[in-house]
Amino acid sequence: DGKLDEEELEAALTTVIRPYLEQGFTVKNNGTKLSMEMVNSSMPNPNIVRLELKYSADEPIHKMEIHYHLFFHRAPSHNNIGTFRLADGSTQEFILNASDKVWSYRFSDPAPSSWATIKDFVSLGVHHILTGYDHLIFLLALLLVASKWQRILLLISSFTVAHSITLILAATGVVTPVSRWV
Repeated sequence: DGKLDEEELEAALTTVIRPYLEQGFTVKNNGTKLSMEMVNSSMPNPNIVRLELKYSADEPIHKMEIHYHLFFHRAPSHNNIGTFRLADGSTQEFILNASDKVWSYRFSDPAPSSWATIKDFVSLGVHHILTGYDHLIFLLALLLVASKWQRILLLISSFTVAHSITLILAATGVVTPVSRWV
């Protein structure tokens, strides 16, 4: 039927997904490739597959690198938002895409500031809007009905907040939009 369900996902984990991940997703500790353990898989909605992967190192971790080379042959503008979770529960968010395929974390360095992470996500959002012609046409339509700069700023801000809320709801599986409409 062209749609992936939980049963098909489970069947594909070892025969299709794991080999694909091992080929295009590498985690290194101090330059040494780590082995992957698939901890959990789920489908919060029909458009999202969430995989929880675990990598363990035998030696102390000083510099961690994640090399990401998945999906670009089919979707060059694809972005992957990742979360690096440390043993103490702290996390680092990062974005991997065609122009930035490696993320590294040196444990001796201070953690990136919240502002640096926010800057990365705002940049991703601006790129999303500027490459989405439907977004630009919708914003242009809003601008045509607004006559004052204050009104224009209010409309654009409202659109951005509403769009962000809908993306969060879809990404977390709270709502499942019909793919024909998206």
